[in-house]
Order: sequence, then C-alpha cells, then structure tokens
Amino acid sequence: MKKLKGILSIFLVLALICTCVAFATTAQAADTAKGKTGLDTKLQDKIEDGVILHALCWGYSAIEKNIPAIAAAGYSAV
Repeated sequence: MKKLKGILSIFLVLALICTCVAFATTAQAADTAKGKTGLDTKLQDKIEDGVILHALCWGYSAIEKNIPAIAAAGYSAV
C-alpha cells in the first residue's frame, strides 16, 4: 500500500510540473505575440471568434474602469 502511495505521489508531482511548464510556455508565447505593449486590441469579425468575459457580478463602472486590463488579458467582448 505504501508503494502505491509513493508511485501515485510521484505521478501527481510530475503532472503538476508538466502543467506548470505548459502554462508558462503558453503565457510566454502569448506575450511574444502581443508585442512589447502587452495589449492586443485587434477585434474579431464575429463575436463567436473572440473570447468573452462573463462579468455577471460586475457593475458597469467597474467594467469601464478595467477595460485596459480586460483587453490585455485577451478578452475581446464583455
């Protein structure tokens, strides 16, 4: 039973490390694609092609104040 727990622990650690590496690689590629400003403001032709932020609990003023951060995060619609 201890051997099984040890093998499972090693597997979970490796899975976590792989996930972190994949996330870091994806984030770095996205930053490179956006250029030095970090802000990609290109809008999509159709809303279905973009990424939508569902801000259900946000007020209009909070959304308006955070538009630059929302755009920098890659969302193209709210």
